Amino acid sequence: MKTKYFYISDLNFDGGVYQTQILDWIKLYNEYGLNFELIQVYSILALRNKNHKNIKKRIRTASSTKVHFYYFVPNVFYLHLINIVLFYLYLTIKIIKYQKVVIFSRAEIGQEINVLKKLYRNKLIYIYDLRGALAEEYIWYMKKSNNYTKSNLNILSNKFYSEYIRQKAADKIFVVSNTLKTYFINHYNSDSSKFVLYPCLSSIKKFYFDESIRRSTRNKLGFNDIDKVFIYSGGIINNYHSVEKFIEFFNKIANYESHVKLLLLVKESTDTIKNIILRYDNIIILENIPNKEVVKYLNASDYGLLLRENITLNNVAFPTKFAEYLLCGLPTIISESLIDCANYCKETNSGYIITNSEMENLNHFNPEALIKTNFNRVEIATKASKFLSKESLISELVAELKNFNYDIN
Repeated sequence: MKTKYFYISDLNFDGGVYQTQILDWIKLYNEYGLNFELIQVYSILALRNKNHKNIKKRIRTASSTKVHFYYFVPNVFYLHLINIVLFYLYLTIKIIKYQKVVIFSRAEIGQEINVLKKLYRNKLIYIYDLRGALAEEYIWYMKKSNNYTKSNLNILSNKFYSEYIRQKAADKIFVVSNTLKTYFINHYNSDSSKFVLYPCLSSIKKFYFDESIRRSTRNKLGFNDIDKVFIYSGGIINNYHSVEKFIEFFNKIANYESHVKLLLLVKESTDTIKNIILRYDNIIILENIPNKEVVKYLNASDYGLLLRENITLNNVAFPTKFAEYLLCGLPTIISESLIDCANYCKETNSGYIITNSEMENLNHFNPEALIKTNFNRVEIATKASKFLSKESLISELVAELKNFNYDIN
C-alpha cells in the first residue's frame, strides 16, 4: 500500500524546541522508513513580519526533509469555512496519488481536519500530536493578566471546542503524559484506546553523561571540586517558569551551603530578570547557547532545576528539559506539580521532589535533606536512556504509525 506521511506544525521556529520536538523527530522517523514531509502553517498575518522570509529559509536549512508552507486566514466568525475549502484543495493536490495519507499534526486545525476526514473517509489517517492543554494555558493567561473580556472568553470557548473536535476526529492521539491523557478523558470524554504515550524526549546522541566533558567545562567556568552547581536550562520569559521562585529556592540552599552556584542557560532574558541576577555573585547567566552545546553545561552541573507552580497547565506537562537533564545523569529538583516527571523521579531515585506546599512557602523546605541525599549519575543516565530517550521509544511509535488496522472515523 502506497502511504504518504505529513507532519503539520504551527509552532513558531525558535531553533530550540522546534528543532528538538519537530525536526529531530521527523529526521528519526525518516531513518526508520517513515518518510515525513513537513507542512508549516501560519496565519496569513505572518506575511506582515519583515523577518518572515528569513524564518522560512532557516526552517528549510535546518530540516532534513521537504518543507511546505501554508497560510490560514484568521479563524473568526465563518472564515474557518474558507480555511476548510482552501486546505482541502491544498491537500488534494498533494495526496491524490496516494492510497493512504497519514497526517500527524500538532497544529490547531480542528474543524478543517474534521471535514477532511469525512471527505477522504477511507484514505486519511489523522494523528493528533497532543503536547499540552491549550485551553488551560489561555485560562492561565487571563488569570495572570486579569483580562476577562468578552473577546477573550470567546477565544477560550473556541480553544475548548477546537480541542474537542481534534480529539474526536483523531484516529490516534499521541500524548506527552498520563496526566494529560486523564485530563482529556475527563474533560472531553475521549476514547482511552486512542492514546499513545509520547513524552517530550531527547536523543542519547545529543545528551549523555561524560566525566571528561564535566571536568573540562567546570574548568572553563571556574568551578572547583567542592562547588555544587545548580542549573536551569530553558525559557524564563513566561511566568509559569517561576524564575523568581527558583532564585528564592537557590537562596535557601546558599544560606545552608556556601559553595553553591546557579547557572542559567536561557534563550533570552528581560532587563528585570537581569537586574535580579546582578544582585548575586554566585549566579551566572548564559544566553543563546546552541542546543548541541547544552550537554556540556548539564554535565558540568550537579543538580537540574525544574520548578513550576501548581496549576493544570503544569500538571499535564512533560518538559523536554526533564529528559535532557536525566540523560546527562543530573538529579533533578522538581516540583510536585509536574506530576508525571515527579512520579518518574520517585520511582527511579533520579531527583528530589519539592512538594506543592513547599513551593507555596519555601520556609517549609529543608535544604539539608536535599544536600545529604545521594544520587548516582551513571545510574540516572542509564535509566533515562532506557525510558526517556527518543531511541528507546521510536520502534513502538513507528509501529503505531504503520498500524492502520483500526476503524477510520
